[in-house]
Amino acid sequence: PVAQLHARLTSLHSLTESFDSPWLISPVRVALSDLGLELEGRFPDLERAVDVIQVTPDLLGAEGPRRYLLLFATPAEARAGGGFIGNYAEVIVDDGQISVGDFRRRSDLEAALQARPGTCAECPVGLVEQYGRFGFLTAAGDVDPRVWSNLTMSAHYPDVAETAAVLYPQSGGQPVDGVVVLDPFVVQALMQFTGPVELPQLGVVVAPDDAVDFIVRDQYLLAGDDSQDERIDGLAELGAQVIDELLSGELPPADELAETLAPFAGQRRLMAWFADDAEQALLATTEFAGALPEPGGAAFAVTMNNAAANKIDVFAESSVEQEVVEIDGSLQMIVSVTIANRAPATGLPHYVIGNEIGLDPGFSRTLITFYGPDGLVEATLDGAAIALERGGEAGWTTRRHFVDIAPGDSVSYRLVYAVDPSAEGDRITAEVAWRQPTASPS
Repeated sequence: PVAQLHARLTSLHSLTESFDSPWLISPVRVALSDLGLELEGRFPDLERAVDVIQVTPDLLGAEGPRRYLLLFATPAEARAGGGFIGNYAEVIVDDGQISVGDFRRRSDLEAALQARPGTCAECPVGLVEQYGRFGFLTAAGDVDPRVWSNLTMSAHYPDVAETAAVLYPQSGGQPVDGVVVLDPFVVQALMQFTGPVELPQLGVVVAPDDAVDFIVRDQYLLAGDDSQDERIDGLAELGAQVIDELLSGELPPADELAETLAPFAGQRRLMAWFADDAEQALLATTEFAGALPEPGGAAFAVTMNNAAANKIDVFAESSVEQEVVEIDGSLQMIVSVTIANRAPATGLPHYVIGNEIGLDPGFSRTLITFYGPDGLVEATLDGAAIALERGGEAGWTTRRHFVDIAPGDSVSYRLVYAVDPSAEGDRITAEVAWRQPTASPS
């Protein structure tokens, strides 16, 4: 039916263009012109709908079972690609019937790699080049067993998901047809349809409006340092119950579900990837693909990757100010970035504000990455010049380094970039190209 609608509207559009007679009175001519323009504006969405309808049966297992890897991320431990992976599950779709396997811990995947080393030889080259030393490539040529802890370090989700698809079968799983990542804000949104969740092992009932606070903050306080197994199992149980209730109950209307979830794609809290090239190409036309935008002009972004193995990024804050100025006939972009650590030094479990790298409690250690134009003129940290490691990611030039921030303290960066004067239109205006999802609402 949608294809037929497309064909008939195409015919109608051709008909409106064919009316070009001096006998047409002005109101009719204007009306036909307006109709033609309206039809032209509708065609892109209609054509996308036709494409989606063509691939949807395969995505839902019409030609055989589809297996998707579902990753649950928490921004309490910052990762540029959406947060630290805590739990995962498999979703099987066979002839339209959806089933979800057991929710398991990320550490299970790492234990499998510990028993039998894996390799990232088929991972995206760009990701391995930029993040190889963080577990994706060891001196022996394999991956570090803890690589799943750093899976989402890259901000370019297609690379993250493809890497997950490569590593998952080597980590005790089966080959997958796609990878989906979601964070606590998505879980909370889904709970509006499913209702509260009881977690008897932790003695709590999580209300729909409290899910984010529970996942990124309260759960760590309930369990403490001596009951991590209970806490992790409780988190898995929360996710499992929400998904089970959603699939076993009456699903909300498709347009309502889409309207609820769409904002989280733009916030990079819900992203997907498909192994099939044609399906991925279609997904790439949407924000759900999580791909970095094209660099250019005075576009800029900054990301944080936790390097202390704690959950202290609940207390992290950041701000960015930009401006483009003309100096001696040359355009420069001046960026001011402030990173704050609002964590206390005492009163919280070691798992939250402690670390395994010798820093005092409450300190954060973060890998800061700046994405901007290639021509970096100057970089300072709290007024002192600093050297930044140069790299690249998804076409962007990156500059990065590690910084330690004391509890209650902050650091300030000032970056000066040379801007290409040939940049067109509003791309010459300073703009934040995208924002990393954090533990605070976007």
